Amino acid sequence: MNHIIEKYLIENHYARIKTPLEEVQVFYTTESSRIKTIIICQLKTPQVGEKYRSILFNMRSLFYSKGYADVEEITLFLTEELDDVKQFRVEDAPYWTVDLLQNRFIIYEDQPNDFYGLRTAVEQMVKERMEMGEGVHALLYKTKRFLKQRGAITLLLILANVLTFIVLECLGSTEDERFMFYHGAAFTPSILLSHEYYRLFTSMFLHFGIQHLFNNMVVLFFLGDVLEKQIGKTSFFLVYLLGGLGGNLLSLFVDVRTSQFAISAGASGAVFAIMGGLVFLLTVNKGKIPNISPRRFGIMVFLSLYQGFTSVGIDNYAHLGGLISGFFMTGLISFIHIKKQKKQQY
Repeated sequence: MNHIIEKYLIENHYARIKTPLEEVQVFYTTESSRIKTIIICQLKTPQVGEKYRSILFNMRSLFYSKGYADVEEITLFLTEELDDVKQFRVEDAPYWTVDLLQNRFIIYEDQPNDFYGLRTAVEQMVKERMEMGEGVHALLYKTKRFLKQRGAITLLLILANVLTFIVLECLGSTEDERFMFYHGAAFTPSILLSHEYYRLFTSMFLHFGIQHLFNNMVVLFFLGDVLEKQIGKTSFFLVYLLGGLGGNLLSLFVDVRTSQFAISAGASGAVFAIMGGLVFLLTVNKGKIPNISPRRFGIMVFLSLYQGFTSVGIDNYAHLGGLISGFFMTGLISFIHIKKQKKQQY
């Protein structure tokens, strides 16, 4: 609890009632037959909101059963989401709101202007928060909202790639081919002759240097989020993993045909699988997908492939294989989904 609010409660002789939830705290003080009650609700989750209502009604029943005819109360909501307050507040219960992320103290017109000096304490608390971290909370708020809107699997895949990179950098150099080989990079002779098939998967989470990682993760962050929202978490994960595998298999096939072998790694095949999935959806939806411009997306895919074919040291067949695999994987998933829907209708 904030020390300013705590000081106010002590000075005004408030006692605390034990509640089943730490996020909902109830304080009271009595004057003959009148009782004054302050409820502080840290509205973090919907579960807290539901519990708050239960605690409020139980508190009222308790006080009335003890013979208090005059029960005055105020609820102080501490929240990061103002919509949650509107959802969980009780119609006949007076309340104030503190927007924790934007450091605002809100009293609506139909709510009490003060509650025995509590307003001053709350205003001091908000002012102190602003002085301690003005701008920081707003930044955290925007960042949190932004991340909340991203696909969960997309974020987990990015986290897996980044953590893998950090661990390997701590152990050695991710730009050292031999080091990367010993830690799971793809190499066709090892895969075929030594049966180290795991390299087809582990190589998808390895990157040669920070720029390689950054380029793939930026594309994954934006395009992965779009595809995940279109086809769902499980389907998206399958497209990413199997599409990346498809890219590595085409690369392996070309290596065998040309007898030119190189140590390779990166999420590029899986990222191109995401592009392939989006190409399929754009095709069947006649160019209509939220947050995707068909023309710009098409140019981006073309330039990405062109850069791979005209640059040295890029496994472009993994890109091409990922693109094709992602296209057909998404098509197969869509076909299965439509078939299931038809069965349910019958």
